[in-house]
This record gives sequence, structure tokens and C-alpha cells, in this order.
Amino acid sequence: MTMITERSRGLILSDVSLNDLGIKVERIKDLKDLIKYMKHQTFGDEPTLVAYRGVWRDLDKIFEEANVNGVNLYNLDFIDTYLEKHFAKNLINIERIIYARFIRLFYSETIKTPVRISGSKSITRRDLLRSHIRTILQYINKPIVNDKMCLMLPHCNICVDTCPKKAISGKPPSIQYNLCDLCGLCISVCPVEAIYTPQTTSRSIEEYLSIIKKFSREPMKIVIIQYHLLKDLMNIRSEDIKYPFIVLPVWSLKEISSLMILKMIYLGFTPILYGEETINHLIDLFRLGAIKLVNNLNELITLLSEDTLYKSRREEIPGFRIYAVETLSLFTNESSLNFPGASYIEIDKDRCTLCGACVRTCPTKALRILDVNNERRLVFEPLQCISCKECENICPEKALRVRWLFKRDYYQEEKILTSSPIVHCSICGAPIETEIFISRVEEKLRKAGAYEALKYTRICEKCKTKLILQSMIE
Repeated sequence: MTMITERSRGLILSDVSLNDLGIKVERIKDLKDLIKYMKHQTFGDEPTLVAYRGVWRDLDKIFEEANVNGVNLYNLDFIDTYLEKHFAKNLINIERIIYARFIRLFYSETIKTPVRISGSKSITRRDLLRSHIRTILQYINKPIVNDKMCLMLPHCNICVDTCPKKAISGKPPSIQYNLCDLCGLCISVCPVEAIYTPQTTSRSIEEYLSIIKKFSREPMKIVIIQYHLLKDLMNIRSEDIKYPFIVLPVWSLKEISSLMILKMIYLGFTPILYGEETINHLIDLFRLGAIKLVNNLNELITLLSEDTLYKSRREEIPGFRIYAVETLSLFTNESSLNFPGASYIEIDKDRCTLCGACVRTCPTKALRILDVNNERRLVFEPLQCISCKECENICPEKALRVRWLFKRDYYQEEKILTSSPIVHCSICGAPIETEIFISRVEEKLRKAGAYEALKYTRICEKCKTKLILQSMIE
């Protein structure tokens, strides 16, 4: 098993013997043992995985105790060691599941969990003396923004424009949590996945899946389930399980983005969402038949018994949107999307001057200028595009439009979006600019009445300087 190389922050409380993980491990066997730890003033300040048989049955009491003590619940995860071992059957052992789920917590950003002072909590004097200010704190599961990732796209305001509650503003964006209802749209539309909830970051999900994949290369189902519904899984019998599956608990199904779902399928996991929420931000994936949502145990058992199993495309997630394009091809030949899973660029060739502004701003180098003989081309590599619309936003001529659209045959090779002959200096023959660029400049000069300047539009800077100096001398 791959271990963390040095002693890491975090704690595992488990009834399973775990050795040499590079993580602090303490043995507990039940709720009584756990409550003792929860009364410590620092409990929940770091990623903490609680893993013992029957823990899902105790979740209501654990949540209640965490609320009294001001514990950041989003720093915690819970594994029923008996059930999850049987759910996975022989594909992966419980020790590796525990390790994978801890790594998921380790790569979360729960230290940034939004917090507010609660005016509604009932607090005893004893609680206040024991836990101090923590007792009046209330951690909330709302999106946070990775400023560094966001600023990779300096002109992007997709989340601001998409938010139905107008809760997002600025660059990098700030979120008004009193307006945000965690609809999941901002999480799903961000091209660089810079918006997420504290526990469910793109990195944490990828790390979790990659570890599971490393130890089990067979296709598996994955049940994405709200924490408060985990106890429902205790009613699944061994004979109900036709195919092995793993569990991914979340506080809200709206934390899961479309890109996360596509990564799961790409790696060979068949996702089933189990919860009571309306999931509008994933509507395209439901429409394409890529995922299923159920809200009762009988429906879940039926889906777990179905033969549908997505096979792994590769052993790890490739860069850019290769995983998304290859996964979408399993379900459709062409489809519009409400998330940046695939892109299709439309260009107005009469407006584009090949000035190169789009090329300079593209964060993934999906666009480039290529000179071939006496022609300048704007070349597009679709598989490198992350659908961020930076090129569309920066284009001075408004000649580009980036559509979130999947077309199966569009990604086979690079595209020449437009081209124009290169104009050479009428005096020395040096290349100057494209014909369409110079024609556009000449058009604007005529409109401005600057007819004298028209004499110099097809002359290079060096020759132009000589002519001007010569006219001054004469």
C-alpha cells in the first residue's frame, strides 16, 4: 500500500488494525469511545476519519455531540468497517478503503470551511466553559473559491453570470453566504474547478478514486450518498449485492460536479446518486443516461444489481478535457452541455484579423498562430481546450464564440479556424501583417478621414521610418 511519506496532519479512529500509514491511528470500537475523543478541545480541528462497525447507526448522536462542542463536521468522515468491507467484496480490502477515504479528507480544504456565529444554539454554562467560543460557532457547507486557480482565467466571470441568487461578485469572486443556497451551479460551470465545497474538492475526489483504482482495476459501482442517509445502507443484505461497490458520502449531492462524474466514469466507476435533493446542475448527464438518481433503498438495490458497468478508459485522469470527451462519446454523438465538458469554437472569418489576442490569453495553448508559406492561420486543438471562454472575452473584434457543445468527430484533429494571406512590405518585401488586418486598419483610417496615413499601411516599420525621415530632410 502506498503510504504518506512523512507524519501527516490528521487522525484515524478505527476498530481495524492499521500499520505504517504515516498517520496517527487510535483504536476505538463504538460510540462511547468516540464521545470521549469528541470532548477534547481540539477534536475535529484536523482531518479525522471515524471507522468502526455500526458507526452509521450512531450518526445522529455524533452530529448532535459535534454541534454542542462546535466541531467542524466537514473535517470528519465515517466508515462502517463491516458493511463497506462486504460492499467491496474481494476487490479491495477495508484497510485500503480506510486509507483512500482518509486521503480524500487530507486533500480537502476543510480548514477554509465558512463559519458564522450562531444565535440559535442552546448552550449550557458547562459547554461554554469546556469548549469556549467553539460552542457558538456554526460551520456551514457552502462553496469556497481557490483564488489562485481562479486567477488563471483573468477575464472569466462565468460563475458570477450563472448564479441565480446573485450571491457571487468580484474577481476572484466572493460569495455572500446569506444569499447562497448551494444549488451547485457555480461548482459545475467553473472551467478550472476553482469553486467547491470544503470537503469535496476536485483534488480530493481524484486522489480517492486513484487509490481505489490502484488496488482494484476491476469496474465498480460507486454510491454517492448524503451522510444522513448512510444508515439506509445498513438494510442492504449480502444477497442483494450482485456487483461490488464503494461509497462516497457527501453532505449534499449538489457538491458533485459534472466533471467529477465524468472522471468517475472514465476511471471505471459507475455512479449512482442516492439522496432527496433536486439535482438541476447535473441535468445533462441525466438526460444522456450517464448517471441515475434514486431516493429509496429498493431502487438503489435494483441499480446495484443491473449489469451496467463502465469500463476504465485509462488508469489515471489525463490532462485538459480528454477524459470528458472520451467519456461523453460513450453516450452521444452530439449534445449541447450546461457545463464546460467539451467545446466547439465558432468564428466569424470576416471579423477575425488574426491579431493573436486569443492565442496570448489561452491558458492551455489550445490556440496558436501558424505561418505557412505566405498564409497566416489560426489553429485550434480541441482536446486542449477547457472551454473557459477567455479567447471569446478578450477578442477585440468579437469574432469568437465558444460553445459548450460535444461533437464526436470534432476532436479527431486540430482545426484551422481561419486564415489570411500575409502582406509584404511594398518596398523591401519583409512580411508585415495579414491582409485582413491591414484592410481593417485601412477601412478605419478612411472612416476617420486620415487619407495621408493610408500611404504607410503596406510598408514595414523600418521602411516607414526611412520615408518619414527623408520627407523631414527634404
